[in-house]
Amino acid sequence: MDDGAKPPSAIGGLLDALSDWRQAREADAAVTGLPRAAQWPELPALTGVHALAGALRNREHIRRALAPAPADTGPLNSRALVLRMFRLMHAQSPDYLRHFTAYVDALAALQALQQRPAVPADAAYGSAGTRPARKRAKPRPARKAVRPPAGGPDAG
Repeated sequence: MDDGAKPPSAIGGLLDALSDWRQAREADAAVTGLPRAAQWPELPALTGVHALAGALRNREHIRRALAPAPADTGPLNSRALVLRMFRLMHAQSPDYLRHFTAYVDALAALQALQQRPAVPADAAYGSAGTRPARKRAKPRPARKAVRPPAGGPDAG
């Protein structure tokens, strides 16, 4: 493991273990008929935990946004320009920067949801197992009328 990666932290190990447990639970649910995680009821006690996790994630985004830009970037480097914009936004209105980063975080989550396939591959042809409609062929260009040569049989 000498590829420059950091050793996992205690919380990282816990998150990995919980992820493994959830995958095993979902696999068992398919076999045993137990409800899947999406069918479980919401727990109101976790609302505060979700809010705290969102606030911590937002704080981390702001910390990274306000980090100094690398010294070897040019004046039009996109990363340097974005970091400068974040610093100016933070100086003018820290609350707006928090709102903005939360908004961008929500957009990134929506993009991740959009990129996931919505329909399983086996259901792609519809419920009856029918094949998709055949694509129509492109119309062929019209043929030009053939003209007889200028010095044809009637010319002589």
